[in-house]
Amino acid sequence: MKDFVVKVVCFGLCFFLVYVLVLPIWVKLMPKPFKKNIQFVESDILFYSAKELQETKDVDILFIGSSHVYRGVDPILFKSANMEVFGLGSSGQTHEQTEVLLKRYLNQLNPRLVAYEVYPLLFGYDGTGSSISLLGSLDIQEDFYPLVEKHFSFKMLNSLIYAKISDHVPFFRNNELFATKSESYIGSGFLEEKSKPAYKPQPIQAFNWSFYDYQIDAFKRNLELIQDQGIPVILYKAPITKHYEASALNELTFDSLMQTTDVPYLNFSPSELLIDTIHFYDKDHMNFEGVQIFNRELIDSLSQYLN
Repeated sequence: MKDFVVKVVCFGLCFFLVYVLVLPIWVKLMPKPFKKNIQFVESDILFYSAKELQETKDVDILFIGSSHVYRGVDPILFKSANMEVFGLGSSGQTHEQTEVLLKRYLNQLNPRLVAYEVYPLLFGYDGTGSSISLLGSLDIQEDFYPLVEKHFSFKMLNSLIYAKISDHVPFFRNNELFATKSESYIGSGFLEEKSKPAYKPQPIQAFNWSFYDYQIDAFKRNLELIQDQGIPVILYKAPITKHYEASALNELTFDSLMQTTDVPYLNFSPSELLIDTIHFYDKDHMNFEGVQIFNRELIDSLSQYLN
């Protein structure tokens, strides 16, 4: 029996070593249809902002939330208004991932104000993709263990192995983001869009936003965490297209949920200043012109909350 256990353990170790060696080569060389069970963390903003984030302190405004943060808050425009900002956003970032980021970076960034972006969709999303992005882009510490346990899958395992190997072997790194001429990372957690085609509305079936209790609980913990540090916080809903907004049957329910908190809630959606087929490139992301218009409105609104 002892010999059998030893053989099983040895086989398992050998299999894992071969797997780790073969995986990055497979991913690098095989066509896209053969690597669906992996997520390239380099395609998300945290991969590019991680080093900059470690060196950033004492900002005026910390923006935190989903892709609406890293695609919708231009630090250059805020700097022109004498405000230093940083965006802590990632694709599909739910309040559970936000909680990890706040616990790790809130004290270091020491913001005068936290602008917390609230997107209704992410109250009913499990955040698996964002967890993979965080785990693959940042140093893994104990604060990530709950995310690993909750979202563990072969996709997460494959993505983490590939990400950590590419940290040491740049040949395996995916450079897809830098190869895209329509977008570029300009710093402070912002990805600038310049030449994506304008949004062409497609039929959207009427729907209801979902609200998971565990996401609401994480959301409330995040507000408490910020307030316990004595930092003012506001909630804001970034613009989405009027076409998309009109398809949600329980939009007022979401607004009511936001208004049950003891912090200000700014709803910029729908915006009378933005036109769906001119200022957006998809149903909920603004193009370059849209971001410029929205940020001027955002700067005016947030300036009154700065001490």
